[in-house]
Amino acid sequence: MLGVSQELRRPRGPLVELLTCALCKGLLVEPTMSVECMHTCCFKCFDEAIYAQKAAEKVCPIEGCAVHLGRDPHNYEGKQKPCAKLAFDHMKWDLIKKLFPRPAIERECEAQRDARVKELREFRQAREKLRMAHGDEDEYYGRAKRMEKAAQIVISNQATRTLSKARSNEVLFVVLRPDDAAVQTSALPALENPYLKVPAHVPIKVLTDYLQTHVVTVQPKANERGSAAVANQRMQKTAPPDKVVLSMAGEDLEPKATVSWAYETLWKARHPANSILTLAYRRAEKGHGARKR
Repeated sequence: MLGVSQELRRPRGPLVELLTCALCKGLLVEPTMSVECMHTCCFKCFDEAIYAQKAAEKVCPIEGCAVHLGRDPHNYEGKQKPCAKLAFDHMKWDLIKKLFPRPAIERECEAQRDARVKELREFRQAREKLRMAHGDEDEYYGRAKRMEKAAQIVISNQATRTLSKARSNEVLFVVLRPDDAAVQTSALPALENPYLKVPAHVPIKVLTDYLQTHVVTVQPKANERGSAAVANQRMQKTAPPDKVVLSMAGEDLEPKATVSWAYETLWKARHPANSILTLAYRRAEKGHGARKR
């Protein structure tokens, strides 16, 4: 904060904007500039605003500016040589020290900046030693990352095979009954034995094929006689059987869906635990799409 006399002598016009932090709107303390968009803020304001961002790739925190500053703007690694996306603005700092001398703040800022420069220098020296010991850093870490990723893939594949094997041995009990809501033309008779024991991974299409074999029967009409009845019966035998649709709570099941999916996703959410999966069947209506909820 400025004193009364300093506030009276505070410059006006463009110089005020030049020496004011774009974030805290106060006089710059250790001014730091983004070399990409040329915005200048206090080092503390820049640092807190940037690392408060949840995204890995940081952007300039000034409103309306979306310039990318990289993952670590203070130690950005360029393609040619190490550089920084945030740089200390010596000109503005010297100008502020001459116009508004604040010895205590200046000494504290200089000490903090020297400590950061020393820490960065030690970090780069340690990284250089690591590179000399293990070869190129990108190659070393790239090889390590590839090996780690390969190990994760192997573990994931083993877990998938174990889970698939366990699911292949899983068995579910299913009850197949006629659809009460089906219209007369779509209704089908009841099965003699509606209780089935099927593997959990079996698709719904297997059940519909089973129903087409055991339920969908073709018989000649009672009023047809002689050669006409025989011809009609022969024609109906060669014709493809009507398709059967399985549904649950008024929702048709896709043929590719599995019995375990229908049980885990739809049945368990609407019925008590350990209850037997019950599916309703009917003849598919010609010229109409699947019935939805």
